[in-house]
Amino acid sequence: MVDPKTCGCVCVPGSLIESVTVPCARTPVVSSTTLLAGVPYYLRASGTCTIGFVRPYAPDADAEYAFTPSDPTNLGGVTDRCPGSSGIELGIGIDDPVIDGTKTPKWGPYDPTHVYTIAFTGKGAPITLNYHDCVHRDNVGSMTVDVFCPGARPSDPSDSDGDSDKEGASG
Repeated sequence: MVDPKTCGCVCVPGSLIESVTVPCARTPVVSSTTLLAGVPYYLRASGTCTIGFVRPYAPDADAEYAFTPSDPTNLGGVTDRCPGSSGIELGIGIDDPVIDGTKTPKWGPYDPTHVYTIAFTGKGAPITLNYHDCVHRDNVGSMTVDVFCPGARPSDPSDSDGDSDKEGASG
């Protein structure tokens, strides 16, 4: 049975549709799920990888920021840009193949749990995800982006008070 208000299939609002592994190398990956045009979904990025030579010394990264793994709550060690004049914005891009100073989406303010949930409007196609960085050859690991059934915000595993008040910008 098809429900046009959701993902095209009957699913429980806020339930997981798909998990996509995003390598921190330059390799793009494509979801197997087509996100219906104009339908609001929630996407959750989680995990970290090692990215190497970002200054100030921050060898690990999440969906939006590089940080110092020995002290992930130290905001002085957090950055969302490559050093130098490139200005490349770090993090997971969606349908954004050009690695430059503007990456979409914005996953939200820095979170030391490295879990970000955003609203994302479907475009009538699968999403293409890739990790943006100035130097990919020293990157190791991958992160996960979960796609959730439309209709309700999924519960957030890092939200201990249950108010789900963290949210980044839509895509």
